[in-house]
Amino acid sequence: MYYYYIFSLSVVFVTLSGMERRDCQFELNPLRKEYRSSLVNNNQKKDIELNVVVEKPCVFCDQDSLKDNDIISENKDDDVRVMLNKFPYFGLNQGIHFLVMPISHKEHLSDFCYTKLMNQVKVIQQLNAKFDKDAYTLEYVLNLGILAGRSVSHLHGHLKVFTQPAMSLPERIKWNNDNQQITIEDAFATVKAILESKDNVVQSFSSLINPFDCECCTVTVTQSEKNDNHNWVIDRFEHNYVCLAHYPSLPAEIAIVPYSHVPSIKDLSLEALSENMALVKVLLGMLPKYVNEHIRECDGGNVYIKSMGYKMSSMEKKRFHVYTRLMPRTTISLTPGNFDNNSCKLDFNPLHLFDHLKKINFKELIKD
Repeated sequence: MYYYYIFSLSVVFVTLSGMERRDCQFELNPLRKEYRSSLVNNNQKKDIELNVVVEKPCVFCDQDSLKDNDIISENKDDDVRVMLNKFPYFGLNQGIHFLVMPISHKEHLSDFCYTKLMNQVKVIQQLNAKFDKDAYTLEYVLNLGILAGRSVSHLHGHLKVFTQPAMSLPERIKWNNDNQQITIEDAFATVKAILESKDNVVQSFSSLINPFDCECCTVTVTQSEKNDNHNWVIDRFEHNYVCLAHYPSLPAEIAIVPYSHVPSIKDLSLEALSENMALVKVLLGMLPKYVNEHIRECDGGNVYIKSMGYKMSSMEKKRFHVYTRLMPRTTISLTPGNFDNNSCKLDFNPLHLFDHLKKINFKELIKD
């Protein structure tokens, strides 16, 4: 019996010690599933007699649908619309969830000319700067393709401003229970007030970090053909370099890394961010096709950029290097080891992908 108790306690201890804290922003919103279900049901109406599927108008193009949305701004000349997501991935008291999209119906990044894409980039950077002081972290995400989680064909980016710190799941649930949920009307009023305020944008971040204390910077300062091949650097540009991700979560993940060591999108020069997104457009035009042919079924991918907000500690901001992750999405989902980079299923030949991308003249393509 004594040994039984010792064994039981050891199992509990080992289990709890394995539940290490991760600074993960749980996007807890059970109502999101109801919204997604209603979206699918409303977008498709089956005519039983004709046995055909009648597509409903795009929710981001149909004027009747748009009347029910909280539109922050529209610029028809630049073809940019900003909306407040009234069905956010997280609760309205956890942060602010923007949707940034073209007014015209576009489904792929390849549908944008360079100028129109840069109009989207400018607005994303401006929002990032305006809401930085209220944020712990900010995330910009593009979901391209069904496997990447896109539910509306009209291309739209998500800018998520987390105004609460990262919490464990029990902490998040308790916090939600202890704090009154705000309405979409209250959230919309708060956003408009911040946008209309005359507060100056927080000045760009200046870091004194040793370049060799940051892996992104190490690759920057050790430029040579030998070192670039060692670090899987595909190509270098004026403001960014492109490489295979050193700690990927998914097969064929690509990193587009600015040379500037800054913690946020807002701190990048517009030229650096524009070049970064131009490279995203080019790579997303070819990477899913490569993955589909050489790895497994792939219909798109995710673009992901995380920024440190003003509320984060100075140490966190000092050590963080903002960069873009380009992740092709396949029918294989993440396994537990991916989340802490302990193990990762990479059943493909990275050298083959590296050689394939090295043959492409990206400098000519990003001029389009």
